[in-house]
Amino acid sequence: MNILVCHKQEECDLEKFWKLESLGIDAKEQNDPDLAESIENYLQTSITKKNDKYITKLPWRENAPELPTNEDIAKRRTESVIRRLKKDPEMFRKYGEIITDQEQRGFIEKVYDESTCTNKVHYIPHHPVKKDSVTTPIRIVYNCSCRANDSSPCLNDCLATYPPIMTDLTEILVRFRMYKYAVTADIEKAFLHIELDVDDRDVTRFYWLENPMDTESRLITYRFKVVLFGATCSPFMLSATLMKHFRDNPSTTSTELQRNVYVDNVLTSFTDKQSLLKFYTESRKLLSEAGFNLRSWNSNSTELQNVAGRDKIGDNDDIVKILGMRWDRESDDLKFQQIEFMEKDKMITKQNAEWNYCPTDDNPADYLTRGIYAKHLYNNSLWMNGPQWILNRENWPTWTRKIEDCSTMVTVSDDNTDDESTNASTQTISCIDIQRYRSLEKAIRVTAYVLRFIQNLRNSKDKRSIGFISVEERCKALKVLIVTVQQETFKDEIESLNSLKA
Repeated sequence: MNILVCHKQEECDLEKFWKLESLGIDAKEQNDPDLAESIENYLQTSITKKNDKYITKLPWRENAPELPTNEDIAKRRTESVIRRLKKDPEMFRKYGEIITDQEQRGFIEKVYDESTCTNKVHYIPHHPVKKDSVTTPIRIVYNCSCRANDSSPCLNDCLATYPPIMTDLTEILVRFRMYKYAVTADIEKAFLHIELDVDDRDVTRFYWLENPMDTESRLITYRFKVVLFGATCSPFMLSATLMKHFRDNPSTTSTELQRNVYVDNVLTSFTDKQSLLKFYTESRKLLSEAGFNLRSWNSNSTELQNVAGRDKIGDNDDIVKILGMRWDRESDDLKFQQIEFMEKDKMITKQNAEWNYCPTDDNPADYLTRGIYAKHLYNNSLWMNGPQWILNRENWPTWTRKIEDCSTMVTVSDDNTDDESTNASTQTISCIDIQRYRSLEKAIRVTAYVLRFIQNLRNSKDKRSIGFISVEERCKALKVLIVTVQQETFKDEIESLNSLKA
C-alpha cells in the first residue's frame, strides 16, 4: 500500500489565513523594483487612446509556451451548451440577446476570413451563469483556463499576472466609513469598454450561432474587440487603463477616484453635500472621456439619490451590495449577510439524495482503494482533473436504479412455538433483498429489526422490545435468511418433498 502525504495546500492555507488576519494592520510590503518597472513599461507602451477609447495589449509572459488553437474542444463545448440551452428557451433567448447586443455595441465581431490570419489563434469555450443581480440576471463566462489536454497550456498560462496596482481594499473600506456622506457606484461593463489591440484579438475567438436566436443556425467564429472578463490579466488591464487615465487627467476628482476605485466599484465618502454632488458630476464627466459610464449610484444623501434618480442612473435599494458586504443606507450599517444554506425541512438524507453511477475506469477514487504508487498518482490525469465528462452534466453516465420484484417471502415464528416449528406456524412479510447489502452482517441486522417490528405489532406496549438487537434476535434473523435462501434455491425440491409428505 502506498500513501501520499502532501502539506503544500496546508501551508498555502496557513499563509492565506495570516494574510487575512493582518489585513489592514500589517505594514505594506516593499514593491519589487523589477515588477514596478514592468508595470510602468506596460502603462507607457501597451495602452493608447484613440477617439475617446483606450486600446490595450495583452500582457504576454516572457518565454510563454506555444498556445494551441483549442478549436476542437471549444466547438464540442459550445455544441453542448446549445443542447443544454434548448431545454430552457428563455435562457437561450437571453443568451442570444447578450451575444447580439455585444455585437451591435462593438464588443465582439464575426470572423469572416479565417485563412488569412497571421496572428496567434486560440478558441475559448463559454457557458451561462445565472446571477442574482438586477442589472445582469445572466452573464456569459468565458473559460480562458480551458486546456486541450493535460500537457497543453491554456490562455491564462501564457498571460502575465500582476498584483493589484490600485489602492488596497482595506483602505478603501476605511475611507468609505470615514465621513458623514457615503456614496457607491460602479462602472458599467468596465472590461467591455477597453478595446483590445488588433494583433491580440484572434486569441479571443469563440464559436456561436450565426443567428444567435436560432438553435438550428450553423456555428461561426466570433472574436473579442475588447478586454474579455475571464482572463486572469483582465483586472490588471482595467486597473492599468484607469490609472493611466487618472494620471493623464490630474485633478482633485481623479485623485479621489484613483484612491477609491476597486476593480469597477467606486466607494468613498465626504464631509458635506456640496463636495458629494461635485464628485458626482465631475467623476461622471471624467470617466465618460475614457468611454466609461458610472451607474448604480447609491448614497445616504437624499439630494444625491434624487439627482441620480433624475438622471436614471440611481439605485433605490435600501440594502446595497458592496464588495461582498451589505450596506443599509437608512441605518448606515455595514455587515455581512448570513446565508441559510439549506432549509431545515429540506435537509438532504441518504433516502432523498441524488445518486449516480461512475464507471470504474473513470473513478479516480478507485486508485486509492486498489493501491497506487505516489509518483504515478501525482502525474495521473484522472486523479488531478477527474473524468472528461464531469464538465458537462449532459455527458454524465446514466444509472437506472432497479427495484427488484419482491418475490422472496420469509417466515416468522410466533413466540409460542419453538424454532423447529418455524415452518408450521408462519406469516409472510415483505421481502428483504439481501443483494442490496454489501455484508451478511448488515443483512442480519436489517432482518432482525424487521422481525422485531412485526413482533412488536403483535405485543402489547409493555412487552415490546427496544434498544439494541439481542443475540437471540440475531440468531433468529440469520435462520430466517438461511431458510429464505433455501426456499429460493431449492424451491422444486422442497415442493416435491412436501408433496410426498402429503
